[in-house]
Amino acid sequence: MKRVMIATGKVAQTPYRIAKIERNIYTIEELCYSLVQSAKFLDADIMDPELVRWIGQDLALPDLAQRLSTYLGKKRALSDFVACILNYTGYVTQDRQIQTRQIVASGQGMEPYERRYARALVYANGGQNYQALQELDALLADLPSPERDLRTKVLVRMGDLYADLFRYHQAADSYRKAYAITKNAEIYLKHLTPRACRPRWSSKSASLRRMRPMTGRRRREEWNSFRTTGSLLRRPATRSPCTR
Repeated sequence: MKRVMIATGKVAQTPYRIAKIERNIYTIEELCYSLVQSAKFLDADIMDPELVRWIGQDLALPDLAQRLSTYLGKKRALSDFVACILNYTGYVTQDRQIQTRQIVASGQGMEPYERRYARALVYANGGQNYQALQELDALLADLPSPERDLRTKVLVRMGDLYADLFRYHQAADSYRKAYAITKNAEIYLKHLTPRACRPRWSSKSASLRRMRPMTGRRRREEWNSFRTTGSLLRRPATRSPCTR
């Protein structure tokens, strides 16, 4: 028989949104799960007065909210804040609570990942595109799975670098992954350019045609068509929009 878990508090009618991982939560158990999964990159933003109010009123846990309020505004209280929530609910084992607290206490939030991203930008701005891509690819592999904001930035930047190197398949793939995270219209428009500019073999020559990006007007037309009809505009079969 599986272990029975007794829920704590109420299910909120209005969710609390954890901006760092772009996740809506409705129960204290969901909050605990998110804290444990995100322990490596938690920072002081989670010590939010609105979260404390939400716990006290929407989840009907005023005692926990009162305890958490004592940590608000204090420096170096993040690990105590997280430990208080985990200990009160008993969602994870004691060993997991200790481990999570140690991770939070020893971590530096997203700072190490931000530094690596900044280093990749230095490579890119210096024209060292391959070094920048190598750095970004390694960073992407190391990012904690719930993280979304920096992951989107990395994917978009990789798409830009691939496009600069005329590697349109990889550029489109990077933009597609970034768009899947945020559903941002600007990223979708970026996605259209490398899709339209993928190399096509000429019927008269064994060499690749020279490509040029889709115009801004054409991209806007594609996006408006996608929003209204759910499909892309049909391009003439006789001529690619990227050929000179």
